[in-house]
Amino acid sequence: MWYEFDLNLHTMFEGIAWQGVSREPSPEFLKIYERAEEVRKRLELSRLPLRPDIAFTYAKSAEEFLKRPVIKVIVECKNFDYAFWKSDVEEQVKPYAEILKPEHMVIASLKPVPQYLKRELLRFGVDVIDGVYLGGPGERELVTYVKRALGYA
Repeated sequence: MWYEFDLNLHTMFEGIAWQGVSREPSPEFLKIYERAEEVRKRLELSRLPLRPDIAFTYAKSAEEFLKRPVIKVIVECKNFDYAFWKSDVEEQVKPYAEILKPEHMVIASLKPVPQYLKRELLRFGVDVIDGVYLGGPGERELVTYVKRALGYA
């Protein structure tokens, strides 16, 4: 599990490019950057940040991730009303799903999320759980979701 997962070789895994890792990124890893550039151009963005809040991978080390960059689960956290992160859906959430191709992806929202948005994101393979806060109705649902996605439930 990685918090503030980062796909910049100079900063990911505490600066893998500076740690003397002898292995070059695999073709599969480089495809992530190719997809990111395609999405950036299509959306006409000046930059496309690739930093999901929480990512679970199969890799146990940076070298292993460079060989097999498969992401099991992405949890993107939102702690404001939907009105404040509405643009993130098109500029962040959907691009993460398209570029990183996680097996499971969920938005964990502190505040309620409109039902129409939940349905729309589900078509992109993104689940939404709202009311995620300590003791909130979504707290247990998120824990169950992650456990199930990781094969523990």
